[in-house]
Amino acid sequence: MALKATICKASINLADNDRMLYEQLTLTVALHPSETPLRMMSRILAFCLHATEGLTFTRGLSTDNEPDIWRKDDINAITDWIEVGQPTAERLKKASRQAAQVWVYGYSDKNLSSWLSDCQKQLGNIDNIQIAGFQPAAMQQLADLHNRNMDLAVQRDGDDLWITADNQLLHVPIQHFSLNDQ
Repeated sequence: MALKATICKASINLADNDRMLYEQLTLTVALHPSETPLRMMSRILAFCLHATEGLTFTRGLSTDNEPDIWRKDDINAITDWIEVGQPTAERLKKASRQAAQVWVYGYSDKNLSSWLSDCQKQLGNIDNIQIAGFQPAAMQQLADLHNRNMDLAVQRDGDDLWITADNQLLHVPIQHFSLNDQ
């Protein structure tokens, strides 16, 4: 019998000072049996960074031709393709042809430098791909706080995320990477 996803609910008080966006988000997130809480929490933060009307989680891990998160316009064209982790350069090339903007958020140091080097070699001339990373140690602390019903406060100030969960304040810095740094 196949394992089922664990459904998690997140109530998020979002304060994105960069975009002057202040909202209460209610997210339902499926934690796939092969997904770690670290990856799921990274998806939630990526969603917060792009929160806007029409942004949705996709079927994710179970579907090869969809990102983790996307936004489509009124004519069903993909405006934002958002991946979490270290997708292959080939997948990112395909995404860059399908979407106006591609965003990648890493959350682990594991093989990051070799993955980034590979992407720089293969994707250096593609200008609609943005790569960033959440600070891994901070993300692990956040992942340790995950549960099926979460109340979070997420505040963004530039490249700093401040997350309050379970009466703990966590600082999660964001680092940006260039595809042209060869």
